[in-house]
Amino acid sequence: MPALTCGRAAVEKPLMQEINEHRMLIIALIDQVLMAITIRRLQSFITVAELGGFRRAAEELALSQPALSAHIQELERFLGVPLLRRTTRKVQLTSDGTVFLARTRRALAELDAVVAEIEERAAIQRGRISVASVPSISANVLPRILAEFTATNPGITVEIDDDRAEIIEGRVERSEVDFAIGPAPEHSTDLAFKHIVDDPFLAIFPRNHALATKTTVSLKDFVRYPIIAMRTGLNMRSVIDNAFAKSKIFLRPRHEVNHHETLTGMVESGFGVGMLPALTISIMHHPLLASALIVKPTITRQIGIIQRRGEPLSPVASQFADTLSERFVELIQTPVDIGKSMRLPKARSRGKTGA
Repeated sequence: MPALTCGRAAVEKPLMQEINEHRMLIIALIDQVLMAITIRRLQSFITVAELGGFRRAAEELALSQPALSAHIQELERFLGVPLLRRTTRKVQLTSDGTVFLARTRRALAELDAVVAEIEERAAIQRGRISVASVPSISANVLPRILAEFTATNPGITVEIDDDRAEIIEGRVERSEVDFAIGPAPEHSTDLAFKHIVDDPFLAIFPRNHALATKTTVSLKDFVRYPIIAMRTGLNMRSVIDNAFAKSKIFLRPRHEVNHHETLTGMVESGFGVGMLPALTISIMHHPLLASALIVKPTITRQIGIIQRRGEPLSPVASQFADTLSERFVELIQTPVDIGKSMRLPKARSRGKTGA
């Protein structure tokens, strides 16, 4: 008998739990229906008051005039006072109706604001972001910021699309990504740019080069040696060309290349000297190279957030963009740090190269 009692209790418990769950669901549905009816009544009243008549209000709300009249009558019956004064030509507010209209507008506006705020918070807690980035950032600062962001926002998925500056600009323009982080766009009028940091250019040369003992190199000293440069048309090259033009110094590269890995390899092999942004140099590992900050003039490129002009970011994308902006400056190396990291203990000498 005790065994039978226990088995019966075990059956009754999940049954009662299921009944209670259904009861709560029904109560919630009734509450939702009542709230919808109440808000609909209020919206009906506001529309009639603003348009000054039942016919136009019924068309605006996609209701029949009898249904709209019923809404107003139910509302007046609930409040116990008339809200509208009806004539053959128009509808006017009573004194109570005037007060009720002002309060109702404020109440519904506040309700809309609360709903929007909650929806925005929910969107921030979960979602998907697509971000384009140049490799010097996606291989350096971005992974650390992304790790911090996803640790505090586990419901958000962030996709990274890394490519050259010219490519990521096009992806932003075509709405293939939410935004990009990279150098300032040069020509596009469809893109907006939010500056985060300046990325200075450094001269690079073999560690046994005549310039290897210097921490800074003037542009005039730099051009005395054969130059390996990025190819014309690339973002890096455009920044360099502008700097040379402003200094009235003629740039005549010995070799031009498409990729910075090729440039550093040729410099390391003694073909000449090169010039790259500090962020790019910071992701490279070339123990046979040294670097020095370009001065007189200092050459920099602006790094920042790139997005479509006139189109706000989604709440979750905006949150990640703000995080990037705040943490980026804190995490990057200074040109001095980069120079020190490249000045490792001397490797076996490969002979003096004045190039």
